[in-house]
Parts: sequence; C-alpha cells; structure tokens
Amino acid sequence: MQALLNRNPRALVLTINHEGGQIAPAVLPTSLTASTSPVAVQASRLAAALESIVEHVTMANNRFTPNARADHLREVAVRVAPDLRNLAVAGTAEARAIATANARIYEPAPLTNAPLESEQRQKFASLTTAEQAMRIPNLNHFELSALSRGGRDLSNVRDDNLWNMVQHQLAITGHIERTGLQSDFQRKPDLSDPIAIGPNREAALAAAEKALEAHEARSTIVDDTRTAISSIVSTIAVMTDMTPAAAYDLVMDGKAA
Repeated sequence: MQALLNRNPRALVLTINHEGGQIAPAVLPTSLTASTSPVAVQASRLAAALESIVEHVTMANNRFTPNARADHLREVAVRVAPDLRNLAVAGTAEARAIATANARIYEPAPLTNAPLESEQRQKFASLTTAEQAMRIPNLNHFELSALSRGGRDLSNVRDDNLWNMVQHQLAITGHIERTGLQSDFQRKPDLSDPIAIGPNREAALAAAEKALEAHEARSTIVDDTRTAISSIVSTIAVMTDMTPAAAYDLVMDGKAA
C-alpha cells in the first residue's frame, strides 16, 4: 500500500494505492480552507490530519502484516475522525443557515391584492415563451411575487430556464426591497441627460446580483464539504480494508470495529 499527498491550487489530495488494485483519492478543496470559508477552521485541522496519514501508512506498510496493518490504520482513522466529524457539523450548520436564508431570499412579497395578482398572472400566461423571456427582466418585485406565489402552471411558464429566471429576479428585486438598496443608486446627470433624476434601477440590480452571487457561493461550500467528506471516508475504507459503509460508521462513531 502506498499513500501519496499532493497539494495544488484547487485541493489537497491524499491518494491511497492499495496493492489489491484499489486507488482512492481523498480530496479536500482549498475553497474549504480559505480564510473566507465558514468551515475554514475545521477544514484546516482536517487537512493537517490527512497529511499525518501518509507517515502512518508508510510505517504500517513496512512494519505489519496486511491484517495487522488494517487494525493499526483503523486506530489511525479513529484519531482522524473527530476532525472529520467537526467538519461535518460545521457543514451541516452552514447548510441550515443557507436553507433559512433561502426561505427569506425567495419569499414573495406579502399578498395585498389577490385580484390584481391574478390579472398579472393571466397577462403573463398569454405571452409566448420568447415574450416571457423578454418580459421577466423588466418585472418589479411585486409582479414577480405574483408569478412565484401562483406557481409556474398558473403563469404558463413551461420552460425550466424561464422559471429559474423568475426565481432569480424575485431574489434580487426582493433584496433591493428588503435593504432599501435603491436609495443608494440614483441616476446622475451626464452628457446624454444633464438633468437626470430618479432611481438607477440597473445599478441597483447589479449590486443586488453581486449580493446573491455571494449567497450562492455559500451553497458551493456546502457541496464541497459534502463531497470532501464522502471522498475521505471512501479513502479510509480502502486504507483500512473496510467497506465504505463500515468506514463511515467507524469515523462517525469514533470506534474501531
């Protein structure tokens, strides 16, 4: 058995090459250890633990028979397990925070005029798909809320991309409404309009778009955490001659089988 460690700009990779022909890479993306990551502390500690595995595998490979080596490396896995569990806990907390934020971000404006909303949906439903695509970016938050609250069937939105566009626009216009962002972006006089006044909607939308992108980046962290934990457990399984399910139980319970 051989353990190889590689650091590159995208990830820390611990690869176990088993003499039985199995090759298992444990991948810890640098997105998780970056200073801006909400799981940076836990991921950095896990990175150090993964680095220590190389020495343990090399020593065990030279000193023990295959069966004894597996027993020893299971004990090593148990010592690594708390760092893995801590990352899982941090990732779960971040996932819950994102779910709470999503409920707020994609929530329609309060219903104030049901007949008007119904009329807005009917008008939108009468448009062709191409017309809907052109119309969505120009809808305000309350019009988008009417579409979202009624659902895609009542608005006759057949295209998945268009419905995603509705939800996306709902999120950024909602951000403007909740934060009062529009007041920060007013039109300024220029050569084309020396006496320009009023809100600069495009600038406010662009700022809200950046805020949404930052939120969506949090979801990437959760996805990376999930993938990293799965890959590490799979690598531990190969390293300890266990099934992936047994290895998962080992590191989550913290006890060697």
